[in-house]
Amino acid sequence: MFPVHRVIMASCSDYFKAMFTGGMREQEMREIKLHGVTKAGLKNIIDFIYTSSVRLDMSCLQDTLEAANFLQVLPVLSFCNELLSSEVRGGARLTQLELSAPL
Repeated sequence: MFPVHRVIMASCSDYFKAMFTGGMREQEMREIKLHGVTKAGLKNIIDFIYTSSVRLDMSCLQDTLEAANFLQVLPVLSFCNELLSSEVRGGARLTQLELSAPL
């Protein structure tokens, strides 16, 4: 379980924005179960949302990419795609995304 603030999650994720502002039943629930994302992927997304930074390596890339896609967290999705592309090209390995300003 990851305790989070709804407003913060909704401000960074179109998925959570729709969930918490669109009249869905989850809007009033204290605990929400997410299907379609792993615990590791979700943790990386939450870390990014709260810190504007995420550290990735190839062992967690797939989980994070799937979570970013599912939850519609575009900066992380773009970063995962770039990391995957650089790995395929055999180029320099990116391991951290940091945004200069909070989301």
